[in-house]
Amino acid sequence: RQPNTGDSQRQFRASLEEREFTDLDLPQGFGPDPESEAIARRGLARLYWTREMGASELTELAGELPAADGRETAEAVRNWANDKAFQVGMHVLRGNLSPGEARVALSNLAEASLATVAAAVVADIAGTGPGAGRGIAIVALGDLASHDMHPDSAIDVLLVHDGWQASESQRLALRFGMALRDLAQHSLLFSATDSKPVAALGLGELAGRLAEAPDGAVPLGLRARRVFDWGDAAFGGRVDEAQHEALSRCANASLPARPSPAATAEQSIGATNYANMPGGLVDTETAARLLLLTQEPRLAEAHAKPGDSPPPAAVILTNCGAERLAKAATLWRDLEGIMRLVGEEGFDIAGAAPNVKSVVANACGCESYEALEQAVNEAASGAAAEIDALAAA
Repeated sequence: RQPNTGDSQRQFRASLEEREFTDLDLPQGFGPDPESEAIARRGLARLYWTREMGASELTELAGELPAADGRETAEAVRNWANDKAFQVGMHVLRGNLSPGEARVALSNLAEASLATVAAAVVADIAGTGPGAGRGIAIVALGDLASHDMHPDSAIDVLLVHDGWQASESQRLALRFGMALRDLAQHSLLFSATDSKPVAALGLGELAGRLAEAPDGAVPLGLRARRVFDWGDAAFGGRVDEAQHEALSRCANASLPARPSPAATAEQSIGATNYANMPGGLVDTETAARLLLLTQEPRLAEAHAKPGDSPPPAAVILTNCGAERLAKAATLWRDLEGIMRLVGEEGFDIAGAAPNVKSVVANACGCESYEALEQAVNEAASGAAAEIDALAAA
């Protein structure tokens, strides 16, 4: 993953100060009083961005953008998605959408963007025919799969193919990689990426890849979801079956040992270090995914049904009775979303201006920055202790 140049984020913040783009054109004074207007704006924004504008509706809109090929499609979709992401960001800053609701909206927008670009790239290479006897699918991994997207998220996908000649699949992976680079360039939604071919594999290799667990992480299949498919009518279902197989292969996996206290001593507890501190985002996400396998196997398999998403960590932890961990997981995701909205990767909230601290604290449900830091300390220490207890059980 390449570092963000910062140009798009600075442009975003400048635009936020100048004007509001909105699909919901609600003029001032439409309600009987300011309080009623504020309630109406919040309700309509939430209905529009979390219910009416789902992934399928956004994909349909993106598919209407004029473009001649995959590269033009990527550029058109990027500009369109930037406008939508801007609107979502404005609603968060104005309190009309919560960070959790914004995650849903941005995830739907990201899925629609990837699906539209993938369809255009496939059409460039395979034409517009039905594709009987062969297939292509895009499997999203990580935050996109579990609807945990935030501004400047990495594009993490697999291209799965079947029935294609090796030269064709290689060309498709190269063209899709180039299109993703164009999609992510100057994007408010995706972090910048290079133009290397996207990771591609045959359908027969998918279950093995999704069962892999990188060092200190959980199996990839626990946060994987098909977001696009083309070709044979049964191909999408076969991709889902491979994911089911991957989940069965990694059932009852053990919780990776957390680093020793000495190894994490430099990761001080605080809002800036929400991701990597003991009991922070990485720890709670890992614990949730493995609890999904060991305590709730039915829940683990359920998300592989067509159209379903892997459940977010907070949902898993709640279903497993780990309420304190669930609250911590929600706080970390809220912090991640709002901090990536107001700053770049590595943003130090402790050194930010008072008004920025206030925005971040309020988005996380705290009255002040001091209250936020207290909540972070309590959540992290409690989560770390509970995760250690789970690992020792």
